[in-house]
Amino acid sequence: MTPERRPWRGIPADERQAERRRRLVEATLDVVEAKGLAGITVRGVCASAGLTSRHFYESFRDTNHLLISVYEELAEEGITSAAEGIHTTGDDLRSQVRAGVQAGITSMANDVRRGRFLLVHATAHPELNRRRRQLIADGADLFAKTAMEAYGISEEPPALAAATRYAVGGVIELTTAYVEGDLTASISDLVELATDITLGAIGTIVK
Repeated sequence: MTPERRPWRGIPADERQAERRRRLVEATLDVVEAKGLAGITVRGVCASAGLTSRHFYESFRDTNHLLISVYEELAEEGITSAAEGIHTTGDDLRSQVRAGVQAGITSMANDVRRGRFLLVHATAHPELNRRRRQLIADGADLFAKTAMEAYGISEEPPALAAATRYAVGGVIELTTAYVEGDLTASISDLVELATDITLGAIGTIVK
């Protein structure tokens, strides 16, 4: 029989565990930013989060599981944010693309730890790098579907996936340059440039 998980100070057990997990995620970003992926240890992450190893293992099997989970969580948040931006804007394609691009870029540029983890540090880890490529593919698919809806296209043109993949890959590289400090443009300028790149790629395929 599973023991009853009682509230503590009025906070349900599942909410306390979710809060501990959130602290471990934030601590992971801090440690990776300070020491790189090689600096990730259970002890180090727990110390940064102010938690114990018992708390770590209630959410993650090991540090590799931690890194993959954090990446997937942040990537999903970015794609969801971009989709929400698109779907809460009018029917004008430029406005939709701009809203999606802005949501995606700002989620990474406003918190440099997040942007560098997703775009820079991930390249040094095979599993994270694979998910980085999937992030680009998911973003490309989102913008391809947005264009198809705007143009009333029911069947995706074969080259549209390639065009949006090219555009999103370029936007990711621009954002990488921004979080690395290699690009001096403002976020608003970066968003406008990324919007133009994405619309230009779409426009070569559908008109």
